[in-house]
Amino acid sequence: MTAASAGGGWRRAFVLVATAVLMLSVLDSAMKYLVAKYPLPMVAWSRYFFHFLTFGLWILVAYRSAAIRTRRLPLQTVRALLLVTMTFLFVASLDWLMLADATAINFLAPIVVTALSATVLGETVGWHRWLAVAVGFVGVLVIVRPGADVVNWGALLALGATFFFALYQIATRALAPTDPAATTLFYTALVGTVVTSLMVPFYWATPTAADFAVMVVGGAMGGGGHYLLIHAYRYAEASLIAPLFYVQIVFATALGFALFGEMPDLWTFVGAAMIIAGGLWIWARERRAART
Repeated sequence: MTAASAGGGWRRAFVLVATAVLMLSVLDSAMKYLVAKYPLPMVAWSRYFFHFLTFGLWILVAYRSAAIRTRRLPLQTVRALLLVTMTFLFVASLDWLMLADATAINFLAPIVVTALSATVLGETVGWHRWLAVAVGFVGVLVIVRPGADVVNWGALLALGATFFFALYQIATRALAPTDPAATTLFYTALVGTVVTSLMVPFYWATPTAADFAVMVVGGAMGGGGHYLLIHAYRYAEASLIAPLFYVQIVFATALGFALFGEMPDLWTFVGAAMIIAGGLWIWARERRAART
C-alpha cells in the first residue's frame, strides 16, 4: 500500500468513525428523551428491536446461514447479555446525568479493561498502565464531585454500565479469532431483542406517534453506527481507529445543549480530559508493545 493510499484510507476511516459516533450520540440522545417518559425496559426494547429490524435482518440477508454460524454460542449469548445489562444501566443513568457526563464516564471502559486484564485474566500490567487507570478514575471523581452526604446514583449507574461494557469488550476480544464480526453483531441484536421483548409486555405504554418515531430513529442510528464502525476497520487498523472514538464527547456536548439545554461545567471537561488522557496513554503503550 502506498503512502497516498494509506493516507486516503485513514481519512475514510476517520469520516466513517466520526459519522458512527455521531449516530451513536443520536441514539443516546433518543434514549435520554424516552427514558424520561417511558419505562426503562420499553426504552431498552426499542433500542434493540429497531436495531435488529434495520441491521440484524440486513446481516441475515447479506450473509445468510453464515450470519448464524458460530463456534461459541454460549459466549456469544453471554457477550450480548453483558451489552443488554450495560444498556439498562447506561440508559437509567441518563435520567440522572447530563449526556456529556454519562458519555465521559463511559470513556472509562478501556481503562477498566486494563484493570480487569490484570485482576481477572492474570495479564501483566505495568505501572505505566496502572497510573493511567488511576488518572482515569480520578477523572470520574472530578466529573461527579461526590459529596459526603449525597449519593450520585447517576454516576453509580454510569460506572456500572462502564464495568459491564468493559466485560463486553473482553468477550468481544475472545470471540474475534473464531467468529466474524457480522456474526457477533447479529447475535448482539438478536439476543438483545429477544430478552427485552420478553420484558416489554409487562412495562408497555403506548407511545405517541412522535415518540414512536424517536424509537425508530434511535434504533436505526444504533444499527447504522455499528455498521459504519465495521466498515471503518477496512480502511485502517484498529489501533489507529481507537482514539477517534473520543470525538463522541463533542457530539454528546452539542446534542445535550441543543436538545436538553445542558451545558457541562469546566470540571466536566477537566475530568473528561483526564479520562481521555488515561485511555490514550494505555492505547499508546499497547501500540508500542505490539511493535516490539
